[in-house]
Amino acid sequence: MFAATGARGARAQVLFLGLALSATVGRAEPPVVQFDLPGELVARDVIDATVPSASRLVEVTVPVSVRVARGKVSDVREVTIEIDGAPAEIAVHDFAPQTTLGSELAEDIKVTTTTEHSKTFNASLGGQSPIPLGGVTAQVTPTLTSTNNNATKETATTSRYAPKKPVVVSGTLNAGRGAFFQMRPSSQTTLEGQHALSIVFRVPDDWTGGPLEVRCWARGERQILWFDQPQVWGSTRRAVTVAAEPPCPPRSFAKRHVVAKQPTTDPGENWVPDIQVSHQRAKHEGELAASTPAEADK
Repeated sequence: MFAATGARGARAQVLFLGLALSATVGRAEPPVVQFDLPGELVARDVIDATVPSASRLVEVTVPVSVRVARGKVSDVREVTIEIDGAPAEIAVHDFAPQTTLGSELAEDIKVTTTTEHSKTFNASLGGQSPIPLGGVTAQVTPTLTSTNNNATKETATTSRYAPKKPVVVSGTLNAGRGAFFQMRPSSQTTLEGQHALSIVFRVPDDWTGGPLEVRCWARGERQILWFDQPQVWGSTRRAVTVAAEPPCPPRSFAKRHVVAKQPTTDPGENWVPDIQVSHQRAKHEGELAASTPAEADK
């Protein structure tokens, strides 16, 4: 008896493993997502006219490239990027992009409702003729019909906002030291490509730079034994060095960018407008004319 019970248990296990294997065979290859970002960034001083701040503000733009190296991009449900300023001991003042909602519909929804009302009245009077006709009693049924049709039609049109879903969800993290960005796919956007994420930090007046930590994940779902299980298709964690942009040199020492130059015989001669060249040439010719008689007298 025990041997028979053990055999049945073994057959059940083999059947379960076979069903599990058949549930996974033939599925598409899981995606592999890769991230790339520069190791050094520049922080530029900015002034926020909307939300003034007494602290010095610098803006850092982090370009993060997302690539689906293998598998289908449709299996990637969300890309999350976190930029943490805690290693540099700086706080977030603002960030972009903000939380964004998107809709598959171009315009709002309009609903038209039509209602009709009608009234009808019918009346009939029946009886039997008392005069026999050839041994047959005639059935006479006078009918009186009164119809009163009173139809009304009502039409109402209402407008509704098109349903929207989040395309970008963003906010602060780590007690306001960093910001996160969660990007989700839609018919109008893509998760692949480069995403420019900007954060404005509050820094000390003598701040010259510091490290930032950037963390990236790509998430999705995978069916395992007939159940959808959350999966991470790719992740990375990078330390990025941020340096404050050097101040602009004085205007007198700033290098000028010449878009076009007039042709000259002297390669080192700086171009000046034609009117100045004509004036200088006339002045030079006048000086030559004035000096010629004096030389002749000598």
